Amino acid sequence: MEGDIEFLSQSIPVDAQFSDILDNLSFGAMLNAEANKGKWTIMTDVIYIKLKKDGELLNGNLTTKVELEQIIFELGGGYKFIEKGNFNMDAIIGARFFNLDTLLMLQELSILDKNISFTDPYIGVRYKTHYKKWNHSGRIDIGGFDLGSRYSWKFNLMVGYNVSKTIALVAGYQGYGVDYREEDINLKYDIFTGGGVFGLNFHF
Repeated sequence: MEGDIEFLSQSIPVDAQFSDILDNLSFGAMLNAEANKGKWTIMTDVIYIKLKKDGELLNGNLTTKVELEQIIFELGGGYKFIEKGNFNMDAIIGARFFNLDTLLMLQELSILDKNISFTDPYIGVRYKTHYKKWNHSGRIDIGGFDLGSRYSWKFNLMVGYNVSKTIALVAGYQGYGVDYREEDINLKYDIFTGGGVFGLNFHF
């Protein structure tokens, strides 16, 4: 995770590597599901992450507490407009709901305590291809358009291996970003989150 959070002239730069997130992870989960019929697809994606960090300043005279909670729920649909052999491409459209909760405490003083919720429409494309037991897919979209955030976006590249007719091992990279502003309270939430993905796909 990297970017900037600003609220009422208070600024918190964010630069967390995977090891930092793992050390301070309170809970995290990702779930993706989709259903297909003919050329049409309906799909959903859920991402949840909560980070907590306690610390001390001035040789332990001051205590600090930082919490960051991020929920992204996505619902969309797709239409297959290219289908040539083992290669398919879909046009996708949908909406992403963001809930972002940020807390920064110094002793008992709240420096930053803000909850943000908004919904972004998005449009994009994705492709899928397969060869024998191997499959490969990619996706990119853009959303926001000042209807929720200024803009948001998401991309991924995945490789899978079919262990059986119902189970596949999957690995790849996924990244998403959001730039949200509320000018009247000088709020800025500009964060990119990305990294490697490894998991299981179940087909039925």
